[in-house]
Amino acid sequence: MSLPRVPGFRRWVAAETLSTLGGSVSFFAVGWVATGIGGGTAGLVLTAGSIPLAGLMLIGGVTADRWGIRRLMIACDVGMAAAMALAALVLALRSPLGLDRNGQFGLVVALCAVSFLSGTAEAMRRPASGVFPRLFVEGDDLPRVLATIGLWAQVVRIAGPAAGGALVSLFGVGGAFAIDALSFSLVAVALSLVLPPRPDRVADGDGSLWRGIASSVLAARRTPGVSASLLAVVALAASVLTLVMLAVPALGHARHWGASRTGVVSACWTAGGLLVTALVARRGAFRRRWMYLGPVVGAAGAVLLALVSGSGTSMLAVVLVGVGTTMTTTRLIPVFMELTPPTMLARFQALLQLAQTAATLVMMPVLGGLISALGPATATVVLAGVLLATVVPLSRVPDQATITRVRRSGPSPDVSRTTSQASASRSTAPRSSPSGRV
Repeated sequence: MSLPRVPGFRRWVAAETLSTLGGSVSFFAVGWVATGIGGGTAGLVLTAGSIPLAGLMLIGGVTADRWGIRRLMIACDVGMAAAMALAALVLALRSPLGLDRNGQFGLVVALCAVSFLSGTAEAMRRPASGVFPRLFVEGDDLPRVLATIGLWAQVVRIAGPAAGGALVSLFGVGGAFAIDALSFSLVAVALSLVLPPRPDRVADGDGSLWRGIASSVLAARRTPGVSASLLAVVALAASVLTLVMLAVPALGHARHWGASRTGVVSACWTAGGLLVTALVARRGAFRRRWMYLGPVVGAAGAVLLALVSGSGTSMLAVVLVGVGTTMTTTRLIPVFMELTPPTMLARFQALLQLAQTAATLVMMPVLGGLISALGPATATVVLAGVLLATVVPLSRVPDQATITRVRRSGPSPDVSRTTSQASASRSTAPRSSPSGRV
């Protein structure tokens, strides 16, 4: 596993990993308190975070390209540190502030506010953070660096709920929020100490946000391989994420596994992904044919999960789903980044993130209806079919030779104007000093 030896970059990765852990802790804390009040409250609180996450992603991409990828990330981190610190203070002073006078109403409002602010910051920041490593590396080194960063993120996401439970027990919900505020502060400090070797303000600020969004959508349609990559991400998210989030719990109820065993089965998806991610971080990306084989392996695991009711075999099945999915994504995501026009880094990343989020939001109620009508096992087989169908758009994703040929031929006409507009910002963009500081 290796990371670029740019001053400050490894400190940023460490701080970003810590922030992911803090976010997992606070997410658990919010969910724990909300579900303790009632199921309707939990749905309301989670919806408060999902709305801005889905609605502001493209705006976040345009803002990052125009304002600066690193600058936007710092702004979001500082804002979230302040918001989480304020939430911790409000909860600590809940009674003196009179928030308990109407029963749980004040607590519900505070949780919804935290969820909404978190979703807003995540929507604005996610396109920038997703593309930030590309400012340091590209080509054959990109899959390994992305896998290394993703590996640490997956590890802390596994540890997050357990750490959240312990911290909530020790310090309460307000304490968990305070720890998350500290983690955001550390990321902001780390980002202030690292300057990418490539310009992070890649687009001109003229024109409306909507024109910036429209230009990125048009460029995505006309850039070879991008539409196919986005369709593949939609199919993967619609099948795999809904399987883990809804189908596995439904099967657990139907097969009387209990909450504990069902949780272990769900976690096996992450375990399978960790195995492949570690291999990629160590040895680099798999060959192209493994990207096509991934949906086949994942679909086989989904079918095994549907047909065999034992929890032990189900764990193996979900591991296969995680292995197959990660075999594909560790190759697909770096290729998508390589296809991205240099003036639309965050905007294309926003399209990628939105494809995943929208697919999950749409497929979740559809899967719920299938489970009610056909049963969880049959619905899981349907998901296996959707996952297997991912091979079709994957077959249209270009290889590295095609990407190189497209780059040499120059950008599409729709992108050319944006490229020329960005040239001035590139020529005046600050470069790395010997210390890596701004």
